[in-house]
Amino acid sequence: LDPVFNPEDQSYTGLLTFGSFVQRSEGRRFEHAQLDVGYIGQNSGAQALQEFAHSVLPEQGDPTWVAQQASGLAVFGTYQRRWKLRWAQNSRGEFGLLSGSDLDAVYAGSASSGGPGFEIIPYAGGRLGNIYADASFGAIFRIGWPLPSDFGQSRIFDFTDHTRRAADGLSFSLFASAGGRLVARNALIEGNILGGDRRLGPKPFVGEFSGGAQLEYQGWILAYSQSLLTEEFNGQNGVSRFGTFTLTFNLAY
Repeated sequence: LDPVFNPEDQSYTGLLTFGSFVQRSEGRRFEHAQLDVGYIGQNSGAQALQEFAHSVLPEQGDPTWVAQQASGLAVFGTYQRRWKLRWAQNSRGEFGLLSGSDLDAVYAGSASSGGPGFEIIPYAGGRLGNIYADASFGAIFRIGWPLPSDFGQSRIFDFTDHTRRAADGLSFSLFASAGGRLVARNALIEGNILGGDRRLGPKPFVGEFSGGAQLEYQGWILAYSQSLLTEEFNGQNGVSRFGTFTLTFNLAY
């Protein structure tokens, strides 16, 4: 971290929350609803965690936290709905757009959409609370052999589809997504509602783009994605780019 504070850049801010969620998938539709409660700022423990990481990693230097946001309670809810349009082989061996009943059979494991296929997964949702107030929309594009049974890959700042069923054999897929967020509030940029925090002006629209690959074998899932976010606040120096590796194991067979 730069020890010289730049008043036109984001302050150092931690966010620690505990979330509870419910998910439901049926046919072509998936829903996710979640409530997060925690702390923003000093009580989040982000400073202590980063200082510990720098102390154990070689040649990282000592982080200097300046202009950290004041501590405050964090409460926000998240809701998102997704719709799946999948073109693959159905139970009769015909290639085409799968019906909701065809997809239910795939999710239950009583049928397979094996072989190559592709799908489009539009989504829409939003977050509301004292940390975030925004609406999101976009679409995920995916091609695979065969396609996974979930409603899209997860990213580092996304939820995971826990309604999925693990593939019986080997599955490989490529994916890309494009979307955006209409932003009314982002406390990680603006600062806390209470307290004399410095405030930046968030951009009213943020574009989100990502792409990557996923390999699945008998419950094990290895994925890589590269993501890009357009500028999130006025005066930001360029877009944000980051890559994510994930390795997960799905117990649901």
